[in-house]
Amino acid sequence: MENIIRLTKDQVTPAAMAVARGFQDYPLFVRVFPDASERERKSLPNFFEFLFKYGALYGEVYATPNFEGAALWLLPDKVHITFLGMMRVRGFQFPFKVGLKNLSRLMKCDKFTTETHDRLVKSPHWYLFFLGVDTIHQGKGIGSSC
Repeated sequence: MENIIRLTKDQVTPAAMAVARGFQDYPLFVRVFPDASERERKSLPNFFEFLFKYGALYGEVYATPNFEGAALWLLPDKVHITFLGMMRVRGFQFPFKVGLKNLSRLMKCDKFTTETHDRLVKSPHWYLFFLGVDTIHQGKGIGSSC
């Protein structure tokens, strides 16, 4: 466990950039953010930056010291992203940062995963929202340490 750190506010952007690179070609994000250049440059970095900020407030975000990988855990009573929670982390900017069409596709995916989660999981639990590793560091066991 000494190879991971709890993310601070100042570490959000570099960690988000690294995780965004790791998910650049992930099929779900290719579908949600179809323009590869925009996905790399704008959509995924902003998406993960938002999630890290949200996670720091409503859960825990851990990363390797040089941000090769990171994991976002949400508290048992905070497994769903709420409107109020979004506003507390300046989420009102999020739709404009990722684009309205992309946001619409993202919300459809979120609706599906939320409904599935609620149907299958009935007891309180920590929720691993995501675990990601920068592309150039994948296959080195970094995800296991987060």
